[in-house]
Amino acid sequence: MKSAPFIIFVALAIGEIVTLGILVENLFIGHVEAIAQTIGPIHGGIYLVVALTALLSRRLPWSARLLGLVPVVGGLLAVARVDKARRAGSTPLGTHAAAGDTETQQLRK
Repeated sequence: MKSAPFIIFVALAIGEIVTLGILVENLFIGHVEAIAQTIGPIHGGIYLVVALTALLSRRLPWSARLLGLVPVVGGLLAVARVDKARRAGSTPLGTHAAAGDTETQQLRK
């Protein structure tokens, strides 16, 4: 079963793509200023939340953290990386990830 923070992260990653789709569609159909002024900041905010959550999450492997910084698809790439690690047997969002952060452990010594 996936944890609540993971599900929220997936929802935000999907929200980032959906809001971008709305913005691009608005450009092609006919630029409606109100849509751009409303959805633009929402999209930017979602991107910042996804990027900062991925980057600052101590429970994600570094590869997923860095993938989370990629605009538009970074959140979904990070989710795919976590899911791949889960299927391979390591659980980046499980118990070993927080305790297995070797960089943090080395700094504490």
